[in-house]
Amino acid sequence: MITTAQVLAERALNEACGQSCVEWAISMLEQGKDGTHLRMLAPMSPPFNHFEVAEYRDRSLEELGVGNTADAEAINMYAAEVLRLAATDEAELPSALARVKDLCVGFNYPKNLYDFYLLHFAYSDLQDSEVQWYWKGADRSNIDSIIEERVRAFLSSSSNACNA
Repeated sequence: MITTAQVLAERALNEACGQSCVEWAISMLEQGKDGTHLRMLAPMSPPFNHFEVAEYRDRSLEELGVGNTADAEAINMYAAEVLRLAATDEAELPSALARVKDLCVGFNYPKNLYDFYLLHFAYSDLQDSEVQWYWKGADRSNIDSIIEERVRAFLSSSSNACNA
């Protein structure tokens, strides 16, 4: 399911808007959310005009009251969502690390996501080798616990930031 956090992050990263935005609009309507632009976005079908879909997406976000979400906040919300799913075993950790690494790269390596960039490559290297050069002290015996601790710390700080 495409979430609002994902849509906001994709908008922040200037990613193409098409089927994922339509699927998001449909899921919002199914959840009982409503808005003129959501109802206009949901029935759209390919071929998509990015600019038209993006305009309906942005107006839908405004109708839902989240249209003014800052780009950095959107990226952090989506990273927290991805990592929370991995922490609760609803998503696989390697794919969650890869997605957060991509967010880090796409948003110009923000400090709060950079550890996940490094941990992604450390974890990846340790799948094929006994050696990795990204995270000091990490090896096959402790990489999972290092990642889990870092995820907990990130989610805790994200939670505190949201409650501030």
